[in-house]
Amino acid sequence: MDSSIRAGATRKSAKTPTDTRTKTPTKTSTKRSAGRAAATLRSRAIAFLARRDFSRTELHGRLLRDAHARQVETPQAELLTELDAALDAMEALGYLGENRVVDSVVNRKSAKLGTARIKQE
Repeated sequence: MDSSIRAGATRKSAKTPTDTRTKTPTKTSTKRSAGRAAATLRSRAIAFLARRDFSRTELHGRLLRDAHARQVETPQAELLTELDAALDAMEALGYLGENRVVDSVVNRKSAKLGTARIKQE
């Protein structure tokens, strides 16, 4: 019979990166969560852009509201820096740009409005 299956046998789990008494993250988990927050911002930006094209200002506001709604524990200044870096990466990849937004709006409204009205807007 396997010794781990015996009654009363307990398995020691790996030490977690948080202090179990106070539930506060340790220094290593804070560094990991900062990197994870930046990756999450990029993935959330891609998820928003997959639905439709946004201007940089519009996407910035959406991601900021989303981070606050999810109660991200990153300091505000660090969050804004990571947010700008994520938006710069989206622009560098060609996922975000004013031309894309203009083309999207024209295509969306062309079925409902005439060319004169679209040019006016």
